[in-house]
Amino acid sequence: MTAEQKEKLIEILKSWYETPFVPSLHGKAIKKRFADCVSFPIAVYTELGIIKEEMKLPEYDSRFCGSNAFKQLIDGIRSLEAQEVWTKRPLTRFSDYVPKLEVGDLIVCSIGAGCHHLCIYAGNEQVVDCYPPAVRQRSVNFKLIHKTAKYVFRFKN
Repeated sequence: MTAEQKEKLIEILKSWYETPFVPSLHGKAIKKRFADCVSFPIAVYTELGIIKEEMKLPEYDSRFCGSNAFKQLIDGIRSLEAQEVWTKRPLTRFSDYVPKLEVGDLIVCSIGAGCHHLCIYAGNEQVVDCYPPAVRQRSVNFKLIHKTAKYVFRFKN
């Protein structure tokens, strides 16, 4: 992402603050009305212009989507020309990668095979995500993120 895109991204993220969390929206987030942890970043990247057409999402329950839907979601992210810059592997810790995060990185978290959470890195060890009760900024070291991070994707455009 360019410096201008990162600056615009921060403005877009702030404009989503306090949008209420509603589970399992299948990609249909609407700013200030409702979002879930999957639909929120997709809406933000669409508003930024990184996602140029409607991203087809698998049917999912944002709490228990299962391995098939999780694989479809990861494949969908990869199809956006997102570079996978970190993947959880044996002996790798997310905390070791945090200093290398860049504004706009998409962090994908999961427990087991189920898609559990997506968030966007906003700089200064902060992420913006949609987690009950609403879209908010929080520490990248928030237990849910820190313990369950599986992938970090970086968008080229």
